Amino acid sequence: MSLARPAPKAISAQTAHAAGTVGADLGAPVRIDELCTGCGACITTCPESALAPGAGRVLIVAGRCNLCSECIEICPSGAISET
Repeated sequence: MSLARPAPKAISAQTAHAAGTVGADLGAPVRIDELCTGCGACITTCPESALAPGAGRVLIVAGRCNLCSECIEICPSGAISET
């Protein structure tokens, strides 16, 4: 019996926007500031699929982030921080 948790399904930015769940102001434990270049390094690193591509920057999918800090550590521009 495996105790491994299944990987969360990815969510597109369009889906997240349509559901009204994207944005640092919605209680997400991390924030992405204007230093974000939209490179996507954090998106591929996030084990919870809590980040989505946006227009020129990465967006947070509220309710998915568990504050593992992997995105903070991988961000080359230092744009992600805890709230």
